[in-house]
Amino acid sequence: MLIDLRTEGLNVYFLCPFIGCFCLIGASFTSMQSKFGEFPILQQIIKSVSEILAIIPYLISLKIQKESFFYSDKNQELKNKDKNELVYDNNDKGKSEINIYQGIILGFVSFMKSYLISLGADLFDIKFSLYLMCTNIFFLPFLQKFLLNDKIYKNQIASIIIFFVLDIIYIVIISFDDLLKYNFWQLIFIIFSNLFFCFEITYEKKILKETFISFYKLCSIIGVLYLIFNIIYSIVTSIIEYNIESDNKDKIYLFNYRLYLEIVDDHVLVEIILVFVFLILNAVYYILQFLTIKYLSQNHVLITYIMYAIYNSILIKFGETDYENLTFIFSIVFNIICFFSLFIFLGIIQLNFFGISQDTSFKVGLRSDVDKYMQSFSTDDNDENSIQFEANTSELESI
Repeated sequence: MLIDLRTEGLNVYFLCPFIGCFCLIGASFTSMQSKFGEFPILQQIIKSVSEILAIIPYLISLKIQKESFFYSDKNQELKNKDKNELVYDNNDKGKSEINIYQGIILGFVSFMKSYLISLGADLFDIKFSLYLMCTNIFFLPFLQKFLLNDKIYKNQIASIIIFFVLDIIYIVIISFDDLLKYNFWQLIFIIFSNLFFCFEITYEKKILKETFISFYKLCSIIGVLYLIFNIIYSIVTSIIEYNIESDNKDKIYLFNYRLYLEIVDDHVLVEIILVFVFLILNAVYYILQFLTIKYLSQNHVLITYIMYAIYNSILIKFGETDYENLTFIFSIVFNIICFFSLFIFLGIIQLNFFGISQDTSFKVGLRSDVDKYMQSFSTDDNDENSIQFEANTSELESI
């Protein structure tokens, strides 16, 4: 067959990006019902707080780990032998932490990733979402090569080509949509935002791979620094109160906290409930994203975003944006094709032509394991047989 479906290696963690998408959809719906949804920077502040909430399961896991250690029968015997000492490997000290500059980098990257999209959309009055997924598919393999020292496989190159062709066709269709009048300067902001996003999840994978830090703790650390960048920005822009005039109206794309307080003055309780729901949904989403990165790969995170793109393509049809039916139909078809093309990128769908299926992470890893097994088998178990074989071979050659 030209196409195979590989299910080896799929486990319960494969559900995380799918559940994470539903959390994003719920959070998006909540923000649309609220007043904070009208302030992108305020949304980012709330999202950063939701990342910090990962400290709660981290503290719970520490408590469970401590209780399981001190009250298990085996460890109770160790305590009785030596009540004052706990034996551990000093070489592991420091491997459970990250450097401060690593946290600052991730906090800044998280801030820029979100800020660029909202800034570009507001500057150019963008109502139609264009994700330019080919840039994500392009950036991730090269970042994994640079940061994780992983090989770039043929199936990933094939996926880059597929996504690039689809995105070009999509852009052409949008450019001919007279109703939409999309401003393509927004693509610059999308490209850089996608670059920051790909760097963020790949760098997180690098940290989780090289240290013993809990992903709950890492998530909360990033949330704290992400919050600091958002607060600094919001304070500065609130003081400046910088407005930009467009289409005979003041369009405020910088955060103005006084305006927000005036808007929510009449329905504070409803706004508090919506903020709480938004917090919880995003907190669950961030935890699921870290589970995906840790137990699957940073590439699997794209499943969430392509599914969210399909949802957004359907949702925008019922919004205020006017565009032709061809654009709507192709946006749905385009994102569905991208969804299955992503499975080629992940190696779940294998293309059995041009040697693509032989150069996937699974096949390369399988061949490596077989080679290691055969090498150990020949050196450890068959030393005498190999010597005898070489002797027999030399005798045959002499004859």
